[in-house]
Amino acid sequence: MWRVSRLLKLSSLAAVLLVAGGVTLQAARQKIDYLDKPIPEWREGPARYIITKSEDSEYKSLSSQEERAQFIEGFWRRRDETHDTPGNEFRAEFWKRVRDANRLYSDDVAKPGWRTDMGKIHILKGPPDDISRDLVPQGNRGTVVWTYRSSGTAGVGPNVVVAFAKDVTGEFRLSTEPTKDSDPRVAGGFGYQPPVGINAAAKAQALDAAAAAARVFNLTDPLIRQAGGPAISAPLALVSELAKLQQPRKEWELNESITTREFFGSVPLRARADFFRTTTSSTLVVLTTGIKSSAVQYRRVGSRELPDIAMYGRVLDLTGNDLVVSLEKDADFAPARENEGAGLDDDLLFQANALLPPGSYKVLLTALDRAGGRAGSYEVPVTVPDLSGSGLMLSSVMLARGITQNETQAAAPFVLGALRVLPRLGQTFKPGEDLALYYQIYGAAKDPATGQPSLDVDYGFFTVEAEEPRDLGHVSFGDQKHEAHGYALTLKDWPAGPYLLRVSITDQIAKASSTRDVVFEVRP
Repeated sequence: MWRVSRLLKLSSLAAVLLVAGGVTLQAARQKIDYLDKPIPEWREGPARYIITKSEDSEYKSLSSQEERAQFIEGFWRRRDETHDTPGNEFRAEFWKRVRDANRLYSDDVAKPGWRTDMGKIHILKGPPDDISRDLVPQGNRGTVVWTYRSSGTAGVGPNVVVAFAKDVTGEFRLSTEPTKDSDPRVAGGFGYQPPVGINAAAKAQALDAAAAAARVFNLTDPLIRQAGGPAISAPLALVSELAKLQQPRKEWELNESITTREFFGSVPLRARADFFRTTTSSTLVVLTTGIKSSAVQYRRVGSRELPDIAMYGRVLDLTGNDLVVSLEKDADFAPARENEGAGLDDDLLFQANALLPPGSYKVLLTALDRAGGRAGSYEVPVTVPDLSGSGLMLSSVMLARGITQNETQAAAPFVLGALRVLPRLGQTFKPGEDLALYYQIYGAAKDPATGQPSLDVDYGFFTVEAEEPRDLGHVSFGDQKHEAHGYALTLKDWPAGPYLLRVSITDQIAKASSTRDVVFEVRP
């Protein structure tokens, strides 16, 4: 009997630990707005329920607001399973569930609803299909049993029963034995209180004996059985099932983490945003949009057939109510000169620039196919990093279709400094294509004698199919004097699959370093 009792105590403890979700003491003492703000505590908010172990480690290692903002955007993109829609439904549903959890489960406890056991399960699995409540039972503090007809989790279900028992603080806590855990007379329950008097002691002993007998035969709690749960199951098996319900999905780490989002409508459109430093506190946002040449009609101009596309944009604040920047003039989005010679199914590219303070925005894009008489409107979320700080840092790493010298040395669309860069909207390459990229380096120390920096540049390539990236090799360049870099590498003979490119810069004068990661994929 000691082994059975000991096992049950351990299993009850495990059930509690599964959902305790201890945030730091500092976060518990103050009210923190975790709503995707790039603060160190973000990982301790509701996102902790779906962040994977490697993602959590990566976020903890980030030191700047810019890096954290980019991580958060990639975090939600990896979980967006409907890339053919303008918004991120997963992200919107997640925060809706957080708001619902705060509204439904905060009344009787001294913590926000998302931090309760009920709140966590609601956020992870959504509202249950059936609810059985016994909130004021005679002699008990109360129980609630949720039933999910389909768990949506591999190896769990299909009928999943999740039970909660009220403890002495008034909170409903996850339980594999809600009858016992809600009864203050039963030893081992939540907030057990020793019985007073002979009759009370005898009654408690009888209840303990009945409970022990049920455990010997692995009978599940009667409330769980009544709700459709298994009749016979070891407590640790129930704990294991509850643990599976709460585990982040591993494949989230393997989805593409990209700055390009693809949307579809009357005129299918793709868009990306890249970020570069200016001489002010604002960041230069380069918006590049593209439409497949095969998706639009061409208009005859003289002896030639040419696309006739107009692109417009509006940058709004995060609420979508206030206009921040208007890109609604015909000249705001400039077409790439390569559009006139685009081949079948090539991207027709358009580009606009905007100066924006660091922060999160919504960009509304409208594409008008004037020859075909069709249009499409799209919403693109953009988080602008702060690149105005001191210290070594990198701009966006812009994947490119081509990089050439700027022939006129004058400011023009698709021109960055001395180079003309034609962005690549997708992250997918065919074997034999060139992987080209462009980026800028900021905050490098200068040699007092020459006025030039001394930068070591390393391009590391990794596979990302396994749990930990595998190092495939590096291409390095020492003592570089330029702070704007273009690089191209042929992908000939590369096996199909996803890869990670890590751009690492080391300032040999200041002994500082900075990195930026880009994910790409080779497909036959």
